[in-house]
Amino acid sequence: MNRNELLKAVKDCAYIEGDFVTRAGKKTKYYVDKFQFETRPEVLEGVIEHLAQLLPPSESFTKLICPALGAVALAAPLAIAIDKPYVIIRKKEDNQPLEAAIAGVLSEGESVVVIEDVLTTGSTVIDVCELLEPLKLNVVSIISIIDREEGALEKLRELGYKAESLITTGDLKSVS
Repeated sequence: MNRNELLKAVKDCAYIEGDFVTRAGKKTKYYVDKFQFETRPEVLEGVIEHLAQLLPPSESFTKLICPALGAVALAAPLAIAIDKPYVIIRKKEDNQPLEAAIAGVLSEGESVVVIEDVLTTGSTVIDVCELLEPLKLNVVSIISIIDREEGALEKLRELGYKAESLITTGDLKSVS
């Protein structure tokens, strides 16, 4: 699937116009339903193929990390495609130990790539990175599938992360 076919496939199944409120509480005229492209094998396969091309060199990281829930459907097939393990990070409750938020095995000092489904404010990814600070992980890159172009990539870069997205909402709006 070439890039234009991927954009069209994602737009056709997941881009919805209307009146919505984001998780951050902001009103918006469109919504990208990630579960619509994550649950369709023919679209997901194209997403994973293009996502793998954005990854840094294989020797520069040991694992993928993804926040639960939406990014799990991306990290699992990507991990298989590149033959690397992945770790799911769940929201940590105040009284829980760090280990309760980690599904998988992480070791102090590992180099990782964080995979996210949709970036709006970047708060979920920032929370994941902050949660894992005690492990002194080297976050080599943060890659999202969709960037809503609302400042998340810039915010992540200001915090010192290498961050990029496969698709922007501008890409989706411009494809016919």
